[in-house]
Amino acid sequence: MTLLKSTLWNLPIYFMSLFTIPTNIASQLEKTMRDFSQHTNENGSGLHWVKWGEVCRTKQEGGLGIRPLRVMNEALKTKCL
Repeated sequence: MTLLKSTLWNLPIYFMSLFTIPTNIASQLEKTMRDFSQHTNENGSGLHWVKWGEVCRTKQEGGLGIRPLRVMNEALKTKCL
């Protein structure tokens, strides 16, 4: 999870603070993060330890504290204003 948060999740942060990312791009990035964090084989099935919705919960709610990209995009644009 440290590798996921420090690389895949942080790469689009600067871009998201300036622009609204399209929904399909956000979905593709989240799919890449989800696939990276869960073992899948070549036909798409595999081992999923936790649902992605559970991963995106706050740590106080029992999740891993990874925010959905669309939510983070709105927060960063608001901060920029």
